[in-house]
Formats: sequence, structure tokens, C-alpha cells
Amino acid sequence: MKWRELKALQQRPLDDKIAEARRVIAEASVVAERPALAFSGGKDSTVLWHLVRAHFPGLAERLIVIYGNTGVEFAECRQFVHRLAGEWGAE
Repeated sequence: MKWRELKALQQRPLDDKIAEARRVIAEASVVAERPALAFSGGKDSTVLWHLVRAHFPGLAERLIVIYGNTGVEFAECRQFVHRLAGEWGAE
């Protein structure tokens, strides 16, 4: 993708961006035998996880959410991940 194309995509309305994200998630969920999400607790993985939970509940139930503490994460992100894990009953 060229810079010009990226800039044009960024200017699209939020509803268009959400619709495109939903299309990509749906497409990926069909291809993935064991779907997984690398979850950092940052804004991007949090939004993606929210979209999956809100629009694809069946996928959310079978999705493997992986958090890998590499030692360079912000403390706030680590705390957020641990809080969410507790709310979800995850390990």
C-alpha cells in the first residue's frame, strides 16, 4: 500500500472503517483453523478484541487470546491485561 492510499483510508468515516474491520475479521475467521489474537493490552489489540466480542460472539468463544509479557510492556498495559484476564476468568 502506498502512502497516498493509506492517507485516503485514514480519512474515511468511522462506520466505514468498522465495516472494513468486520469484513476482514469475518474473512480471517473462516480461514483460521484455530483463531488466535496476540493481545498486548494496547489500543489496537483492545479495539480488535472489542470488535470480535461485539460482532462475532461465536468467534470470541473459540478465540485463543495470547498475552506474552516480553518485559518491555508499559506497566499500565500489564495491569489492564491482568484486570481483563480476571474479569474473563482466564489464567
